[in-house]
Amino acid sequence: QANAYSAKVGMEPAGIGTLFSAGKGGAEASGWVSGKKVVPSSYKMASRAADRDFFVDLAQGSGAVRSMQVTPKFKPNPERIEVTKKHIRDVVDPLSAILMPVKATKGQPDASVCDRRIPVFDGWTRFDIQLGYKEVREVSGKGYDGKVVVCSARWIPVAGHRPSTQSVQYMAENRQMEAWLAPLGSGRVFVPYRIEMGTKSGTLVVEPRQLD
Repeated sequence: QANAYSAKVGMEPAGIGTLFSAGKGGAEASGWVSGKKVVPSSYKMASRAADRDFFVDLAQGSGAVRSMQVTPKFKPNPERIEVTKKHIRDVVDPLSAILMPVKATKGQPDASVCDRRIPVFDGWTRFDIQLGYKEVREVSGKGYDGKVVVCSARWIPVAGHRPSTQSVQYMAENRQMEAWLAPLGSGRVFVPYRIEMGTKSGTLVVEPRQLD
């Protein structure tokens, strides 16, 4: 049985450190959750960072990206790994990627929640997020009191990137990433309660203001 979803997020950095020197922006996505699978239908993102405007509009269907508009476009570079049709099949957008369904018999915060590799396409690059179980913790606040599953996370580049760039090498070798996942609603879907990522200037923490 498929259940429709829609998600919207506004992004505004807090404090001195910012993510990729990001300014304000936002994104929205919609699609269906079918069993343990997320099937996106649309994704839009607009932001301004480092005095540049970024825009993505993806339409998906039948397990693949059907059309996309992206600004800016990458400049030609012989080192960049080309994104082909196979790279944009059975993928999720960055916002839909935060929805992590579990089997109907589960819904409990345990190690099985982290047992997944998430294929993501953001309009420019294709990468995977590999999760692994670390521990279960008790949390309180942001609209949820209870257990969260702490997963280690790894960023695995697939296509659209240039392997020699320092940012790609740093992220691919980064072992200081984790996601705290909390059950949403009936517990059939988990979402991030907290994301931590080590950077060259310290630890970046991303948290929702409220879980609804």
